[in-house]
Amino acid sequence: MSILNNSKRNSQWKIEKDAYMKSSKWFKIRKKVLKRDSYMCQACMSKNNLDVHHITYEYTGEEVLENLVAICRDCHSELHEELGFDYYNTFEIDSIKDPTFVAHGWI
Repeated sequence: MSILNNSKRNSQWKIEKDAYMKSSKWFKIRKKVLKRDSYMCQACMSKNNLDVHHITYEYTGEEVLENLVAICRDCHSELHEELGFDYYNTFEIDSIKDPTFVAHGWI
């Protein structure tokens, strides 16, 4: 379960999430994911401008590595555009059937 109270996507949750994403704990987890994924975007294999994407925020603060994936900023933006949410909001995405994202295990 998330250490952040994400039952409501309100401004306080966004503040807590943003603070956590700047923490040393997050940077250690992020480094593990990047290393596991060979410092490559798992969508296009780019090694530039890498982010770590949360498949769900359910485990934020207590992440399991299987819930995270290395992805370049371009693919990350495309993923969020396709799924209809931005970096600060997340919605249930179980109903989305885009084969590209399913194939990569992002949904």
